[in-house]
Amino acid sequence: MVKMLGFIESRRINDDHIKLLKKFVVIDSRGVRWTARKNLISDGATLKIFKNVPGIGHPLDGDYLEASVIHDQYCKTKSRSQKDTHRIFRELLEADGVPRLKAWAMWAAVRIYNRVKNKEWK
Repeated sequence: MVKMLGFIESRRINDDHIKLLKKFVVIDSRGVRWTARKNLISDGATLKIFKNVPGIGHPLDGDYLEASVIHDQYCKTKSRSQKDTHRIFRELLEADGVPRLKAWAMWAAVRIYNRVKNKEWK
């Protein structure tokens, strides 16, 4: 079970980006701590295919903002493996109540996209 330590405090920079006003921390189902740093700029669910898919919503929608912010942090730093970074994304989607099929589809899309785009990131 994922445990969120606090909540996201952010401000909109423009229609597609937010800036974190303080760090956001979660503990995953394995007990690993994940932190999105203060001042992180996030564009939420960045895959362009999500923008036009009915039922996915805006890239900064609240039902997957936590997952997107943590995922963005670790995609930028690559300080954790791709597999673990995508796993916490899926865990947070499910913890936020995103329906399982929608969470799986979003997880699969970001995993495939990053495997193609970031071949050097293991």
